[in-house]
Amino acid sequence: LNHAFSSMEFENALILSAKKYGNEAMIKLIEAWYQNSYSAPLLHAIQSFENDAVEFLISKMKTDTVAIDLLARFGQPIVNTMIEKMKDKEQSVRFAAGDVLVQMIKYDPKAVDALTSAIDIGGVGIIAKNYPFYIRLGQSGTEKILLKALEAYFNQVMCVDYLNCGNSELESGATEIASKNGFYVERSFGSHYGPIWGSGN
Repeated sequence: LNHAFSSMEFENALILSAKKYGNEAMIKLIEAWYQNSYSAPLLHAIQSFENDAVEFLISKMKTDTVAIDLLARFGQPIVNTMIEKMKDKEQSVRFAAGDVLVQMIKYDPKAVDALTSAIDIGGVGIIAKNYPFYIRLGQSGTEKILLKALEAYFNQVMCVDYLNCGNSELESGATEIASKNGFYVERSFGSHYGPIWGSGN
């Protein structure tokens, strides 16, 4: 009991101090998280900054796996923000947001129920709109519904990402779907930055 009480006191002191010194303190707390990502008081202090912390972490998530993981721990309150970010014009932002939602399954699985249940109910519209999440999730056996989503909501950007995702079934199926839509697919050397199958896990 004493340990629990002292931990709560520490958390409250962190939050009060952080609020007193503003975003500068928030950044210091996030830097401390990089050294100690198991501290519940530290996490709660960061979360107390709400949108300010979320926006700061979003600015880092394109290249920072710790920021992705920390964002995922915010859970339900940021689900809609991440869904919107998966529509961002910048590809790296879209796929980082997909990673956040995949990571969120570990911390707050109910928060992403609407996305994960779309697989079971055959919600191709939801899957098409949020395909970076499903590719990053890389769940075996979902290839057929992912291809149905591509076929029903075909666009070139989505198709190119399927063709470069590292899953042979999706790549083969996307080639056929591209052909049906009047696009000739030619393999080329080089790199394409896209959602790699299962990379969000």
